[in-house]
Amino acid sequence: MARAEDAARQGDGEAAAAALLRAYREGFEPLEAGLRDGDPLAVTRLEYRFGEAIRAARRRPRGAVPAIEALAAEVAGATSAGTPGSAASSTDAEPRR
Repeated sequence: MARAEDAARQGDGEAAAAALLRAYREGFEPLEAGLRDGDPLAVTRLEYRFGEAIRAARRRPRGAVPAIEALAAEVAGATSAGTPGSAASSTDAEPRR
């Protein structure tokens, strides 16, 4: 997610969208089945938010930064606590720059 934020801040919408899609496929999707057992509606909501963030990054990259930050926090909470919407912690594999 940090790569998506960085790309969006630099105005590179396609790179931000690609980083978001990679974060979904490599970070969220592998955990999805287990998370869905706890709160299927919240998982569906997160999937929708990923799509919204990707579309926003492509349309207005710099304007998408707050949505990407919020999504990162929500995903972090979901993956650290096992249910979407829980307290946030970082899930970025790479350090923030």
